[in-house]
Amino acid sequence: MTSINKKKIAVICPGFGIIPRGIETVVKEIFFRIAKSKNYEIDIFCAGKIPNKPKNINIINIKMPKLLPSFFPKLYSKITKKIKFPFNENFDYNFMIFSFFLLKKIFKKKYDVIFNNGGYFSGLICKLYRLIYKTPFIHSGHAGINKLEFLLAKQNPDFYIASTNPAETWIKKFFPLLKTSTIPNGIDSNIFFPNNNFKQNKIFPKNLNHPIYLFVGALTKQKQPDKLLEIFLENNIGTLIIIGDGPLKNKILKLSNNKKNIIYKNFVEYNNLPLYFNKCDVFVLPSQNETFGIVYIMALACNKPIIAEDNIIQKSIIKNAGLYYKNIPDLKEKLIKINEINFKNIPLEISKNFYWSKIKKQYIEIIEKITNKK
Repeated sequence: MTSINKKKIAVICPGFGIIPRGIETVVKEIFFRIAKSKNYEIDIFCAGKIPNKPKNINIINIKMPKLLPSFFPKLYSKITKKIKFPFNENFDYNFMIFSFFLLKKIFKKKYDVIFNNGGYFSGLICKLYRLIYKTPFIHSGHAGINKLEFLLAKQNPDFYIASTNPAETWIKKFFPLLKTSTIPNGIDSNIFFPNNNFKQNKIFPKNLNHPIYLFVGALTKQKQPDKLLEIFLENNIGTLIIIGDGPLKNKILKLSNNKKNIIYKNFVEYNNLPLYFNKCDVFVLPSQNETFGIVYIMALACNKPIIAEDNIIQKSIIKNAGLYYKNIPDLKEKLIKINEINFKNIPLEISKNFYWSKIKKQYIEIIEKITNKK
């Protein structure tokens, strides 16, 4: 029997195992699936510790300062903002320190391809690595359409993965020679699917007034949960369930106190989220300038219509499975109007474009294409 010559993949993701954001979810869902193939050996460089990993995955821990702002991150942010350096937040300092220690470890092994999910400073390490080993690197763009993605694309990766078609079109205007592709975030169809056959007596109060609207997201000004809640307090249009935590938590608690048509949960286990998506009639996330919004896909997979901001990013994801609002008065109108429309199975059909099984194949195609050219 001939032995398989495994392709060696390096994945840089500082927050993996620490921060449950979109990019960390993508790294786990995609590369844990790819690792099941005997053709690949994957090293993930991160600051977290990952239990129950596949055999073909090695976790290489890199030092990184604590995420909570301390003296040095604050000082870094103050100085870089003063000199107008674009990477000027507290977490940018953390990622810079991470990249310094990454420099010491990543050069110990020769890889066939590197996926950079660590931002600008890790991108500099990838460029140096490519200069020495001729190894291509891929940037996964999850920040949407903004200056950060422009500067990351300017680092001239060998391949640029955008999470939406509008984001890819936008980056191509500035870098027409850059090799790009759109691969979205995904959803596990074994967890999120239409299901009304579940025990709900202990989770939801009896006799909730329909329609039931669901909000899942961080309680921040960008997501506008307070604006949404105020609409429900001023109008008798059904029940609102809010799931999330953040700076606006106290305001949400105060506004929703003793209101029968408002249910607030600061946290719900990931595997229990489908209970809430299946219970609601409409999912609504009035977030401004949302770069993707994986909760939209969760709703689609449970065959629920969606209300979202009227912009090209959300329209490219949700398509005709919902309605779009332009301002807060318009949001109120859409909350009422959406219940007059029968969306049938349109959300569910659209969600099939976001199944991890399909997205994994797209990643493998790029890995094979870029490594076979070496």
